[in-house]
Amino acid sequence: MKESSLFIITWLFVLFLSFITVHGADQIPNPEKEKQILLEKDREISGISAGNGVLRAFYPYLTEKSFLLPKKGHPVCGKETCAKLADQMDMDGRANSFKWEPLFSDVSTAGDLGYTYGRYEIPAAPTSSASAANAASGDNKKKVNYGYYGTIWIKDTEGKWKVAFSQGLVLLKGLNQKPLQKLIDLEKADPINREVLATERAFSDYSVTNGYLPAFYRFIDDNGISLGSQGTPKTKADYARLMAEVEKKKQDGTPGAGAGKLEWEALYSHVAASGDMAYNFGTYLYTETDAKGNQQIGRGHFLTVWKKQSTGNKDWKFVMDCGNEVD
Repeated sequence: MKESSLFIITWLFVLFLSFITVHGADQIPNPEKEKQILLEKDREISGISAGNGVLRAFYPYLTEKSFLLPKKGHPVCGKETCAKLADQMDMDGRANSFKWEPLFSDVSTAGDLGYTYGRYEIPAAPTSSASAANAASGDNKKKVNYGYYGTIWIKDTEGKWKVAFSQGLVLLKGLNQKPLQKLIDLEKADPINREVLATERAFSDYSVTNGYLPAFYRFIDDNGISLGSQGTPKTKADYARLMAEVEKKKQDGTPGAGAGKLEWEALYSHVAASGDMAYNFGTYLYTETDAKGNQQIGRGHFLTVWKKQSTGNKDWKFVMDCGNEVD
């Protein structure tokens, strides 16, 4: 009887260990696997967009806390708002030709926060004069515009990837979206969140004091990237080159070289459960005085992904920065 009871207890214990081993393994984050999943999700949205439009393509991956940054203007906030605006794509009938390809992805150690960035292409907006010229010459080739985008992904409570933010893929205008209010409560923020926000603040302060080029060079990760509204993405090496060019212009007496001031403030912040990746979203202000003494002002939004360094002082460095213009 004792031997039989001992056998049953042993069998139940082995069964319990097997259950823990199998199901526990499923819960262990696999960053490399998650990176590939994000690339696949990004491509999937692009494929849907090519036949249905960008907002309809994004819709299944949005939540009521999702934000989409249009090419110009205030963010489109929430899944249902995007659904209502799906027919307002200002692309001159080009929505079905809008596509993109992700070039890179990365995720937090916890596998709950990640980002992708890549390049999009869309036919240039047609003009009557260009159409007439092409018809006359027999040149029917369509010009294509290229640009770059960045998307922030976050896992929901069911473990499914959702789009938290996306910039560069929504070519909308005239939406009359209201400016966002500050969504950060420092009293409720945890220590790591405060650390990331303090780094963002230091980044902006350094930009005001020393210039935005030195600031970006100082705070960008060695493998980081900055996706501007125009031109190709910039790396740490690009900022070093631009700093040298500005310094040379100053020595040559070129008016206004490096005179622009860029400052910003975070409105929202989120940190991965593993505490090694975070993103901040907010507004920026750019002011510059031209050679005639006229002040130029530019406003917009920024989206910055931060990653904690695994070596050295383990500082936070930004791995992706992007944004849009408001005016």
